[in-house]
Amino acid sequence: MIRYVLAITIALGSYSLGLSFQASNGEGAKSSLGSTDYRGSTNAHAARYADDGQLIRPKGWRKWVYIGTPLTPHDMNGGKAAFPEFHNVYMDPESFATYENTGQFPNGTQLVKELVLVGSKQAVSGKGYFMGEFAGLEVAIKDTVRFKDEPGGWAYFSFGHQAKYTETAKAFPAASCNSCHAASADQDFVFTQYYPVLREAMPSAQQKMMDKGMGSNKKNGSTSKAAMGSMGGGEVEASDGYADKLFQWLAAKKYVGFAADSRVHPSTSGPAVHGDVKIFFNKKLADSIALGNDSHPVGAMSVKELHKDGNHYGWAVAIKAKEDDGNGNGWYWYENLSLTDNSQPVAASLGDSSCVGCHAPGRDFVRVDGLIK
Repeated sequence: MIRYVLAITIALGSYSLGLSFQASNGEGAKSSLGSTDYRGSTNAHAARYADDGQLIRPKGWRKWVYIGTPLTPHDMNGGKAAFPEFHNVYMDPESFATYENTGQFPNGTQLVKELVLVGSKQAVSGKGYFMGEFAGLEVAIKDTVRFKDEPGGWAYFSFGHQAKYTETAKAFPAASCNSCHAASADQDFVFTQYYPVLREAMPSAQQKMMDKGMGSNKKNGSTSKAAMGSMGGGEVEASDGYADKLFQWLAAKKYVGFAADSRVHPSTSGPAVHGDVKIFFNKKLADSIALGNDSHPVGAMSVKELHKDGNHYGWAVAIKAKEDDGNGNGWYWYENLSLTDNSQPVAASLGDSSCVGCHAPGRDFVRVDGLIK
């Protein structure tokens, strides 16, 4: 059994915030939650690219592993659904085999989404939504080498929204797809919450870890142990309760003495995710940013106030808990869209995939070059 314990104390003016994390993985494990390299077999369906770097349309995707068919029709969305077609989703067989073994999407994963128009709403079986004609083909590929600058290593392609698909496609700008996936997808930029095939395929041990928040958007459970430092009192052991203690500290606005942006401004890490923000930096992070460091020191911390229509409604926090492994797992990520309720934070864990993916292009996962004046 391999175990590690991490501990830091972060100075917060006259307060301090201490953390210690403990986790373990079984002996002989093929892959950790952060690994993306292991495959179940050689990928005979590997993505192919043209000389100009464009993705060549996959072959035989309708024979791949069928994942599911989401549908958000116009008449259930005020006549203005963003994605009104059936979305038939397929995953390449080799990557699916790896997912069954590890619970992770390996490098090279391809998810093909074929769009089908809603046809008739009446059949012999009764009223409903029935498929019409093919209307588009899109592909998502995870490749942290080829797409190292894309959040999470995911790139998105469209072969057109018509029955006759193009032969090649270039990647969408990251912000057009990644921001939504980063904010709302349950695991590694993939909406696994809507695909029971994937949930059923995930190994039970990995599923338990995901449910506890290690690598998902869910609140961290018993996989972390935290201790709050002297914040008007003695040391308080807070097993399973670090996020609650952090929330109380945020609600008391103990961070207002940090260096901060002079004004609220659009988020540089994706307006579709955070909208307008005002960011506060503790001294360790502010000094590191000013020095232009490529790696920020343990104890660095930022607090991002989230604003909409002039109103403050939540926080997004990043704390450097240990030296990072290059995958964002050294950072503790916390995000909450409420000022009064901490029961359902968007993120509260080390290496949270939704936060890591969006922040990956930043310098040591901090997407800011200096304070906003």
